[in-house]
Amino acid sequence: MVSYRRLQATVEAALRAPKPEPHHRADLAHALHLCNEDLKNFLFYPGPKAEDRQQVLSKEVRLPNAPPTILDNQDAEIALKLSDDFHLNEVDCVSLLVAAHQEWNLLGREPLEVLRLSAGLWFTERRALITSMQLMLRAVVLDEDLDPDFVGEIRQFIEGLVEAGFRRRLISLIKEINREEPAGCGGPGTESYVMDSRGALVLRRNIAQKERLSISQCLVLSCLVVRLNAQEAKEIYSLLKDCSTEASIINDSVKLQVSYTIMFALAISLLSDALGGSQEVGSVLSFDPVFRCEFQKQVMEVNIRGSNEGFTGVIRFVWSVFMMLTTGSSEEEAGTRACLDWACENNVFDFLTSTVLKTAAYQNDDEDLIFMYDVYLHKLITSFLSQSLGHGKVKELKEMAMIALDTYMHEVKDQLGDDVARAEQQALQAQAKPFISLLDFISEVYQREPELTLENDLLWNFVRFAGEDHTSHLTLVAFLNMLTSLASNEDTAKKVYQLLQNKTIRAVGWQTLFNSLNVYDQRFKQSLQITGALLPVFQVGDARALEAYLKVLKKVMEVGSEAERSQWFPDIEPLFKLLPYENVPPYLKGALRNAISVYVQVSPATKEKVWRLLEQYDLPVLAAPIVAEGNIQQLPSQAYDMTFELNEVEARQEEYPSTLSYLELLNVLMANEVDNSDRGRRYSGIFRFVRDQVFGPFAQRAYADPVEKWKLVVAALTHFQTMLNMYQLSEDEIRSSTDHAGVLENGVGEETITISRLPCAELMKDLMSGKVIYRNIMSILQLGVNTVAEERTSQLYGPFLDDSIRLCLQLLLTAFTKDTVFAEYWRPVYSPIDVVLLHDIRQVITLLEYVRYDLSPKIQQSSIQIMSILSARMPDLVSVILETGAGTSLIEDYAACLEARSLDMQAPDSPDDDTGSLILRGMEFKVQGLQTQGNTLKMTFVPCTIVRKSLLTLAASQPTLHDEKPSRSLPSCSLQLLIENLERPAPNITHLLLRFDVDRPVERTILEPKRHYSCLRIILDILDSLSKPEINGGLHELGFQLMYELCVDLVTSPAVVDLLRSEKYDFFTKHLDSFACEPLPSRTGNHSLRVSSLQQRAWLLKLLALELHVSDIDIVSHRDSCRRLLAHLFLQKPFAVEDETMSSLLAIRHVPADGLHKIKVLELLDILQFPVAETRTEFPQELQSLKAELKVDEILDTFATVDDGGVYHISERGDRLIGLAAFRDALWQEYRQLEVQYTVLGNVPRQLELREAIQKLLKWAWRRNKNLEEQAGQLHMLVGWTQLVEVAISRRFEFLSSRSQILFEILDACVTATLSTDCSLGMASSLSQVVMTTMAKLQEQSMVSPGEGESTDDVTYLDLLSTVRLSNSACHTILSKLVASILRPESSEFLRRRQYATLLSYLHYCQGMVNRDLPLSVMRTLLLEDRDGEEDVEIEKLDRDQSELAHINFTILKREATALIDLVVMDATHGSEVGKAMAYYVLDALLGLDHQQVFFSQLQSRGLLQSCLTDISTNSYQAVLLPSLESVRRLYTLESEMALLLRVGYHSKKRGAQALFAMGALRHLSSCRALNVVFTEDAMSEKLMKIEMGLPSLHDRQHQIISPILRLVLCFTALVDSSASVEKGQDEVVQEVLKFVKEHHSLLFHILGNEPRAAQLSDLEEIQLVTAILSKVWPCDDALDPAYTPALFSISQEYFCQDSDSRNRFVQHILESQRNPELSSVDRESVRKMELLVARVRCNLISFVYTLVTRRGLQLSFSNPKASGGQYVVERQRHPTLKLIASLLQQSTLDLETALNEKAILLSKLQDVNELSRHEVDEVIKAYGEHDQTDGAESIRKRRYLAMVEMCSAAGSRECQMASLVFIIEQSLEILYIHFDNRSLWPQTSRGKYEMSDVDSVPGRREEIKSLCEKVLPVFEQLEKVDEGGAQYEAHRKTGSHTEVADSSGIPLGVFVILGSWKTDFIRFYLSWSSPKWVRVSLALLSFGVAMLVVKDIC
Repeated sequence: MVSYRRLQATVEAALRAPKPEPHHRADLAHALHLCNEDLKNFLFYPGPKAEDRQQVLSKEVRLPNAPPTILDNQDAEIALKLSDDFHLNEVDCVSLLVAAHQEWNLLGREPLEVLRLSAGLWFTERRALITSMQLMLRAVVLDEDLDPDFVGEIRQFIEGLVEAGFRRRLISLIKEINREEPAGCGGPGTESYVMDSRGALVLRRNIAQKERLSISQCLVLSCLVVRLNAQEAKEIYSLLKDCSTEASIINDSVKLQVSYTIMFALAISLLSDALGGSQEVGSVLSFDPVFRCEFQKQVMEVNIRGSNEGFTGVIRFVWSVFMMLTTGSSEEEAGTRACLDWACENNVFDFLTSTVLKTAAYQNDDEDLIFMYDVYLHKLITSFLSQSLGHGKVKELKEMAMIALDTYMHEVKDQLGDDVARAEQQALQAQAKPFISLLDFISEVYQREPELTLENDLLWNFVRFAGEDHTSHLTLVAFLNMLTSLASNEDTAKKVYQLLQNKTIRAVGWQTLFNSLNVYDQRFKQSLQITGALLPVFQVGDARALEAYLKVLKKVMEVGSEAERSQWFPDIEPLFKLLPYENVPPYLKGALRNAISVYVQVSPATKEKVWRLLEQYDLPVLAAPIVAEGNIQQLPSQAYDMTFELNEVEARQEEYPSTLSYLELLNVLMANEVDNSDRGRRYSGIFRFVRDQVFGPFAQRAYADPVEKWKLVVAALTHFQTMLNMYQLSEDEIRSSTDHAGVLENGVGEETITISRLPCAELMKDLMSGKVIYRNIMSILQLGVNTVAEERTSQLYGPFLDDSIRLCLQLLLTAFTKDTVFAEYWRPVYSPIDVVLLHDIRQVITLLEYVRYDLSPKIQQSSIQIMSILSARMPDLVSVILETGAGTSLIEDYAACLEARSLDMQAPDSPDDDTGSLILRGMEFKVQGLQTQGNTLKMTFVPCTIVRKSLLTLAASQPTLHDEKPSRSLPSCSLQLLIENLERPAPNITHLLLRFDVDRPVERTILEPKRHYSCLRIILDILDSLSKPEINGGLHELGFQLMYELCVDLVTSPAVVDLLRSEKYDFFTKHLDSFACEPLPSRTGNHSLRVSSLQQRAWLLKLLALELHVSDIDIVSHRDSCRRLLAHLFLQKPFAVEDETMSSLLAIRHVPADGLHKIKVLELLDILQFPVAETRTEFPQELQSLKAELKVDEILDTFATVDDGGVYHISERGDRLIGLAAFRDALWQEYRQLEVQYTVLGNVPRQLELREAIQKLLKWAWRRNKNLEEQAGQLHMLVGWTQLVEVAISRRFEFLSSRSQILFEILDACVTATLSTDCSLGMASSLSQVVMTTMAKLQEQSMVSPGEGESTDDVTYLDLLSTVRLSNSACHTILSKLVASILRPESSEFLRRRQYATLLSYLHYCQGMVNRDLPLSVMRTLLLEDRDGEEDVEIEKLDRDQSELAHINFTILKREATALIDLVVMDATHGSEVGKAMAYYVLDALLGLDHQQVFFSQLQSRGLLQSCLTDISTNSYQAVLLPSLESVRRLYTLESEMALLLRVGYHSKKRGAQALFAMGALRHLSSCRALNVVFTEDAMSEKLMKIEMGLPSLHDRQHQIISPILRLVLCFTALVDSSASVEKGQDEVVQEVLKFVKEHHSLLFHILGNEPRAAQLSDLEEIQLVTAILSKVWPCDDALDPAYTPALFSISQEYFCQDSDSRNRFVQHILESQRNPELSSVDRESVRKMELLVARVRCNLISFVYTLVTRRGLQLSFSNPKASGGQYVVERQRHPTLKLIASLLQQSTLDLETALNEKAILLSKLQDVNELSRHEVDEVIKAYGEHDQTDGAESIRKRRYLAMVEMCSAAGSRECQMASLVFIIEQSLEILYIHFDNRSLWPQTSRGKYEMSDVDSVPGRREEIKSLCEKVLPVFEQLEKVDEGGAQYEAHRKTGSHTEVADSSGIPLGVFVILGSWKTDFIRFYLSWSSPKWVRVSLALLSFGVAMLVVKDIC
């Protein structure tokens, strides 16, 4: 089935702009070509066929261009039913059914529902075709803004259609559709209802009548494109007669519209043809004599039925004018006269006025067509008056009227009393009626279009003629009413005023009015002076004439010029004089008050005068009681006041003009009230009168005219609304206004009673207790939407009923803003209104259902606002709605409201902030003039772009009524309601309106928007098309925001994200491709659209980021969605997911940018980079001197909002903008104070200058607001872009290849953007976040991923050598721009912190290796395996590139060294704690590159290092002691300072340490009080730490200070020379270090103590540092204080013994961990670190013992702790023994063997890493990695790379451990050798020699030596095995290009000492022993020496 909706969309797109885009024109031409035959055969469908019916019955139908369609029984029955009901071909019905299935997802629906939906779709397609034709006709006829060439093309196409019979088809369709048959509006047996697009049931008959109306409108428009021919004119006349014969035409508004539309089609055609046409369309009928004759006979035929006489009479009148304009023969003139006489005798003027122009159907019709009708009626009038025959006829009608209504003649005939004379009199009066009707007709036409009176001399000549010689008040009243209609603008008002002022017309003038008022006043006064006399009767004629005069006066004063009208009627007192008299008719009093009301707005003085005169003359609302002797007596019932007049006079007449005018006058006075200090006490009695007498019983009164009833309701509701808006009660007044606030006793409490009766308080009490006002409001609202809508379009009182509904809702809304405050003081008597509503839940539904009332956007908006309030106050509102069964209807109503209003033109959301809106809002609907060219009417100005304004009007089911647009569009209100309610507990209103399943858990909903009509479907359709962005930009923005809020909400996220991700919508990639990268709208062209476009893209980018973030890669649909998004974002050629068997996204290859095309993510960034004007621009120079006088700075510097008395307001987007109205008022307030001063001084020029300055300031504020909105939109989009890029990089980036290149492009683009002058500080901060993330990802990719571009799964060892995957030029670019970005002029500490982090990440990235601590021996072993020449070249190239990159980096940093150091030092000294820490780390990194002492010199010259030392010594104590966030930040700053000092200490060998020492670093460190904090972990401290969540414990905080300080102290020990000759400077270093050690002995003892604590790495690290320091400097003290020796000896006892015998907590922890097979990766890594630290502690301890033995002569016993002899004897100390040294030697040998074995295994696996399976690789990573996670999506190559990195790191760790173990073994052997070589160890003989035979002289000595030798012997054997195990690595060592020879440079000195000494003494000593075992010992020692060479060289 052909879809005409596409044609409609194409037509709308082409006609939307004045000059359509070329592609829109091409699309329209193509669509019209395709639908040409359909338009020629307009709405013609093939009928049923027997063969097609048989095909449907066979259940297999062959549709055009489709495979055979199989039907089930239900589908076949429905198709046949459609064919029968609509007279359609059966195959076409199957196509319709298929289309309905695609549109609505009809599975599971009832057959009747499917039938109705299919029928609704058919009518929708028909409507689209009709609308398309209508739009094109309107474009040709009405839209003069459209491109003329384009209009010419459409006109040519339409002319071709008309020639093909299009118009005759329209005429026949109007007849056919009205018939009772299947092809028409239905017949017997057909389904009466169809379902529209929202699922609502609609009568088929109503749809058919709407189609007839639209076709009729097409007919009338086509007559202005192509002239009617004779036959068509006759057919239209016959059609008009047929349509007007229906009896229901008067009561059916649509049928009436069809009839008068056809009438106007013929009338306009005849007039246009008679006037000669135009250049495009010429006359046709005027020159056809045959037609003139035949049509004359046709129109003069007498009709049998009289119901069509009115319409045909109008055509007779038009035909007579046609014949006048096209004069022919005398016979034709006679026929013309006869036709004109018939029309006037039958009074066609009265028919046109009463049956057409004044009907609700005409007033509610399309405003553009009404304008056209009125214009041609104007031309009909002028043509009639301009012809002699017409002028003569008018003169004849006037004479007949004057004679018939002559007062004297009536009196004479009345005296005769003859029945015949009386009949003659009635006949004469009937003859007078046509003239009066003519005046009324002219009044009605020009009242509707007053601009048509401009430069219309013919009309004003007629006015002068018609105003003379009136003989009756009837003609005078009609004439004055015509003047009232003509005085509708300033020019005509002035003309009418002068006409009556200058006595241009005899006996008609202003003087007559005022004289009459004064005369009657004098008569009444004289009558009152006579006792008992009655007031004279007021003549009806006089009263009506005065009423008409007063209407003219009111209109003249209302629209007259403000400058002139104040001088027109200086004395207004006569208007008040007749008000108090009871014999004055109420309608005259009403006219008097209406005339008085216009004076209120003339000036404040006039307003006060009106008040004074009203109090003097007008009736009171209730006469005052008579007070006698202190008692209050009631008035007599006959007292005449407003109450009496209402109830006794007007109620009897059933007319209420006096009361109505009284209320309207009071409302005008209240609206112009300035002083509100009395809180409405002035209106207290009036309020009660309105409540009790007017509004309370209004429903029980009888009304002659229903219009008056609803006018009274509107006036009363306006009074109540004004009361609530004007008067605000304070809390004290509210508290005092309660019913029980005071007690009346002797006058006490009088003030309280007065307050309690304030109108505002009484009104709120009524509403909050459900009394009379509340009940009447609800009774009005409970008329229902359907009733109100029907009466609005069919009754004259419809507009006033509409206003009543609007005011009721607004009154409730205003009360909702106040009731909670009042309820706090008035409970329990009065309750909030929502509680009152819940007394009957049907009232709640009544309020909410008015969202369906699409005739008034304000009413819909009020209903939506009430929904918002109730949803906030009623948690169970959804349950209330469901309980009443209104849920489905409300869902559809909100969706229909959103759909209809989204297609309509929307006013700006904030018109007060838009100067264009402010200007347009003050303009009126104007037509600049009418020109007559060749007797042809030419409309020179159309009120607006009619076609573009009425695109939806044609598509809507009801005609759009003229209504003022609300300040905020309805779709925006609806979407804001959905967004606000989303945060409320489920189920909420958002869930209900979006069609979530609220009967069960909402999160389980499966959304089906195609199946159910809801807001969700409409929103998705709106966002899918994004049509009319210049109109609906704000709606699109809120739509994207709602989608984002739904996707982030925990309840709705799963269902909504799945829906958007589905192939049916493909929301993410579609919008990314459609508009995301389109250029932004111009700032000057449409600024609001530009801002909205930025906001839309921001929400879209956030949605894309959310999709990438929440997608589950294990689900195929999620994975494919991520693939598509990543491909569209980061690839130039996005791929399409073909099937689920795609291997991986790693197959995608990035196409590098060629300079012409960028990847989409960078295109989005380019869109953001535009200059934004400064938001706080400087004031113009000429205003600088006035700024202080107007106190502009004071006004703007107070950031209070308008509600708080400021000038700012928060926009819907959250922007703080200047409220122009509040700013203007503030400026004018300051100006008024200055005005008095300058007026006294007579400085008028200064006053004018200040006025002009205020206007300029307002313009500046408006520009500032616009700039702020644009900048906020730009920043919001950048935030969305930032989120998208960061999520894509951090979570989904592994799906793309060429990652380094993509990261470089993003990084380069972001850094470049920050360097732009257009980049604001906020943008730079956001971009810096992306830069930081991208650089971190680049670093991470290099660390955990192998090189890119390889097609194999194997990894090579070259990947470990360099992590720099970018070229040196790329790195150069990054660093250069990054440094420039850091040094940018506009910056902040927050921005620089991120830039510092990026710089640190970059420098770490450029290190060149995966692990800088990886020993070269491991790398060498890997590289020597199967190496060829190409790898040598690669290695050399890597070395060169790495050296070059280091040089480049240093050169760039050196070039900007001074500026960079200045900036970083500034942050380090004056920044926040975080900023300081980052700055210190940057300085640390710079010093790491400083091989030329550039940065070190800069630091020294600035004194920063001294500042760091002072800071550590003074601020560290508080940072450690206080557990607060600020202290923790300070602690991290101190840590960074010490890191810098450590870098300096190790910088340039000893130069840095020497510089620090010279600064007194040790003295500063010694004074650090943080070192003396006593650490206790009692229960209270633990409890405190638990309370302080997120803060480190005291132990951790202390460790952060102690460890760096100890490292720094250890750094200074490098300045100590361990040789015997100690220089003076080094003596000073030793003394300072020793002084530090002694001053902090408690800390060191605490660290060395063996307290029962948990084994923590931090504690072991401190022990290692303390032992290292003491082993360096403690033995250097000449006067050695033995304080630390026992502690060191004691700890040596723990660390030197075997692990199995040790009680050390760290050793025990290591042993327990080794026995635990299920240890986590983190714990295993911790154990490896602990093993290394234990080895280093043992190194420090053995070094300490070795130093004491060698330098202090410490002699160790074999097993006895007591030593004797030598230079240094330690008494009564538990020092280590030789046996303990042997145990250490044995344990170290075992550990060395274990480390060697593990290293051998690692190296073996490294060699075979490419042969390992994925499971084996995962096991390796799990065993040696820091994390246990395994990612199944990672490639095997990446996993192998990770395994290789982890194994190399583990091998490096073992290498470090082996170095420590070799040192321990070396030192242990040295100690043993020294003691074996020491002569004092053995007994001395008499000959002075030491003999071994004397060893037995010492008791137990032999056993000790033997035991020691037996302990050491297995160690030697193990060392021999170590040699054998290491032989294979020795072979690898010698296979390189250069063979390494063992020399003394690689062998420890101790090994040579052992070998050299043993040759002389020690070996001879052992050989003297008789036992061969010692020979084996000596040989083992020799072999050990050789083994030491091998092991040391290998390790």
